[in-house]
Amino acid sequence: MKNLYLKASFMLICFLMAQTTWSQTKKITGKVVASDDGKALPGVTIVLKGKTEGTTTDVNGEFSIAATVGDNLVMSYIGYQKRK
Repeated sequence: MKNLYLKASFMLICFLMAQTTWSQTKKITGKVVASDDGKALPGVTIVLKGKTEGTTTDVNGEFSIAATVGDNLVMSYIGYQKRK
């Protein structure tokens, strides 16, 4: 019985360690430009969908944000309509 608990505990620890490595964050970088003329868009708000983390683009339209696999970026900008 003691051996069974030891094996179960070991498997649980391995599972939790695997979960930790799968959910590592990655640095996402990019540049937001207008579709009509290709000019950089400064001040675009970028957030992770369903989360509070966010950033804005700099004067060159560039941004950087930490995200995990499966996160979706939501971008908004004054004067532009949302597109799906």
